Amino acid sequence: MPARAPRPTSGYRSPETNQALRRASRKVARNSFHMDGMAIDVALPDRHFRDIYRAAVDMQRGGVGIYRRTTYVHLDVDPVRTW
Repeated sequence: MPARAPRPTSGYRSPETNQALRRASRKVARNSFHMDGMAIDVALPDRHFRDIYRAAVDMQRGGVGIYRRTTYVHLDVDPVRTW
């Protein structure tokens, strides 16, 4: 059986959508890379989110964040950093 496709949950965000998310959570960046199409939140159905996080961190490319209350990992093109 082939692997299931990744599930992006947030790619591009309009400034209005980003502002609405900021009102709901202090963790949403004011100048989110999502608004420039330079970030994605993703889950891979056949992989644990912590494994995705570790693989992305090991690549040492861009920002990698983990959302502990969900199963999604944030990936962006900013300088290397983690959270």
